[in-house]
Amino acid sequence: MKIAIYTRVSTSNQRDNTSLDFQENFGIKFCQDMGYEYEVFSEAKSGDSLNRNEFNKLQNLIKDGLIDAIWVYDNDRLTRSIKGGGEVLELLIKHKAKLFVGYEEKVIDSVGGRFEYNIRSVVSSFERERIRDRMNFGKISLVENGGKLGNVGLGFKRVGKKLEIDEEGARLIRDIYKIYNYKDVSTFGQVFMRINRKNEKDGSKYAFSASSIGRVLKDKKYNGVYEGSVRIIDEVKSYNIQLDKIIDDDLFQRTQEKIKKIKGKNRGNIKNHYELKGKVLCGDCGEVMWVVKNYEYTYYSCSSKSKNVKEDRKNSKLRFLCKSKERKNNKISIKSLESIIWKGLFKVLENSEDYHKEYRNRYEMDKGGKDRFSGRKMHLENKKEKIIKDYEIGLKELIKFGVDEVNVKSLKSDYDKDIMEIEEQIQSIELEISKSNKLDEVSGYLELLKNDLKNDFNIMRFQDKKRFIDKYICSIKLRRIDTNQLSYQLDLDMHLKDVGEFKDNDLELIDNKNSYILKFKSLEIWGF
Repeated sequence: MKIAIYTRVSTSNQRDNTSLDFQENFGIKFCQDMGYEYEVFSEAKSGDSLNRNEFNKLQNLIKDGLIDAIWVYDNDRLTRSIKGGGEVLELLIKHKAKLFVGYEEKVIDSVGGRFEYNIRSVVSSFERERIRDRMNFGKISLVENGGKLGNVGLGFKRVGKKLEIDEEGARLIRDIYKIYNYKDVSTFGQVFMRINRKNEKDGSKYAFSASSIGRVLKDKKYNGVYEGSVRIIDEVKSYNIQLDKIIDDDLFQRTQEKIKKIKGKNRGNIKNHYELKGKVLCGDCGEVMWVVKNYEYTYYSCSSKSKNVKEDRKNSKLRFLCKSKERKNNKISIKSLESIIWKGLFKVLENSEDYHKEYRNRYEMDKGGKDRFSGRKMHLENKKEKIIKDYEIGLKELIKFGVDEVNVKSLKSDYDKDIMEIEEQIQSIELEISKSNKLDEVSGYLELLKNDLKNDFNIMRFQDKKRFIDKYICSIKLRRIDTNQLSYQLDLDMHLKDVGEFKDNDLELIDNKNSYILKFKSLEIWGF
């Protein structure tokens, strides 16, 4: 029998204490005494949720039949929530795995055993609430006495419960503000390059990214005011703490004005939008995959590697491990994934009885596909009229007060940008409406469904595609299944009770010589 020794503490700060070592040594001694094989799974993570790296690995091994039992020092090491306790119990019973707590095997396949386990889950949940109450009381006390919650940040150090200026870090903060206000510097990236070169030359231990430079330059605490919030039970309370100033009022104000001015110049820049962001999970470790940009190439990647880089910067020993590393990591082009998921989604909808039922109802109520766009078009047209009216009023006021031609041109430039942007959106919506107009000529809901599916498949606006995806797709687990070729398995959790023929059959798709196996799972929460 192979045992998974699972040890857990709530925070990474506890890793240096004896708790993890004590649990691990206890579990190893138990396995050695009983003659069991064992593998240790250890992590610093809250017991509120089961979404933990090491526990996810453990669950996968149980599902694959590679682990026969779990050993824990105490029930609350598995979870401190009643819901989580039920999920663990279901996992163990379904895969015929055993549970050992200390030196005792818990009989979980009997009514009495499950009752005892559930009672312990309730007790753990109660203890979690008590811990939360004590933490909330500590938070209130700290804030009321002028203390700060969380990390103190570069430039400050904690002396007792108070914050004081750390001169070594403060000098670096002043350098960042000074460099950003040079006339030939216009981006955070330029500050990043100069400050890191300076630090390397001076032998400084600090390293920065361009984004961290931006956060430093906008942070009010360097101007003497720390603003924060704390959640006390279900209420969020805001607070502020007065600190010693590292950056004087004049320099801080000039910095904020420069940031605002440069941001205004870049107003026309288009923010990147990703249709599946937040829904793509690593199929090996279960973590949300991150968007990574590499020059022209943008892709989703398992976050374990990036998280480890962040931990290294903090000199932390905390590691995030993922089996996908053995297959050159789970990563995929965002453009390719969006295309495949979009195709797969419409294959499922075409076969879903839920989707057919919805369209029968819509057809009977005389609703066509174009109705979804007409409201948004009217809103944009009203918005356009308001901008034109405001511009005309503003122009009259400027002329009345004798404002110079430069400022008039500036107003005209902003007006032209706003009108152009709205007109582009209206044109896009009109295109979708023209596609849907064909629906007036068809008879029967089935033809309506086919035409509307075709029109929906061809919609172009990001907002409409995102809304469509959010309605039907809960999450996507991505796993690279071939080391040398680009071959992927995609497990989709659908907001549909019925997924048609794909309940028992996989969908295989090929795109740009890459192969994809799509598996669809119903979450059975569909309703009308």
